[in-house]
Amino acid sequence: MNPLRKLREDKGWTQAELARRMKTRQQQISSWETSPEFLRLQLRSQMRIARAFKLSYVDLLLIRREMENTDG
Repeated sequence: MNPLRKLREDKGWTQAELARRMKTRQQQISSWETSPEFLRLQLRSQMRIARAFKLSYVDLLLIRREMENTDG
């Protein structure tokens, strides 16, 4: 599962809610969630995602790594 989608669903947020919190469009969230290479997003986008979830950038990377290891 995509880390962004997992984080969003764990919070109980819709794509529209996350988009509102990030000041972007729901379509952008959908695009990021369906991207096979989540970390190919621009650093700026990754930082915005981390802030929306009140995570550090490092925490976001660790979550992604953990998910990769369990999907393995």
